[in-house]
Amino acid sequence: MRGAAAWAHRACTACGDCATGCNHEAKQSLDTSLLLQAWRQGAELVCGASVESLEAVPGVGWRVRVQHTDELLRDRQGEPFEVIARRVVLAAGSLGSTEILMRSRDRGLPLSRMLGQAFSANGDVITVGHDLPKAVHAV
Repeated sequence: MRGAAAWAHRACTACGDCATGCNHEAKQSLDTSLLLQAWRQGAELVCGASVESLEAVPGVGWRVRVQHTDELLRDRQGEPFEVIARRVVLAAGSLGSTEILMRSRDRGLPLSRMLGQAFSANGDVITVGHDLPKAVHAV
């Protein structure tokens, strides 16, 4: 099976680790699909970092303030660094994306005052199981 970036996926082993990340190259994920496709087309990827805030730069695009997540790199770097981009895809999940946008709004990005109000946990079902007679192999 080939995904969006022509990555050859392997067959599922039914190990049950789908939610935490497939270790058998059977599941399509961002690193083997859209991110790989973007990188092949010239996008620069910044890994091991967290977005502090976004700022619109007229005529250019966006200024993204970024901080290393690794403590040693963060200490060595000092201040957050900046990445300038024509386009930004904010895909940090429902809570992470909202947090980034709220910090950006606090720094002057014009966004709705309704940001962060009335949204869900980005999941269809939340279930709790206890003392089940058989192992489920799920997270």
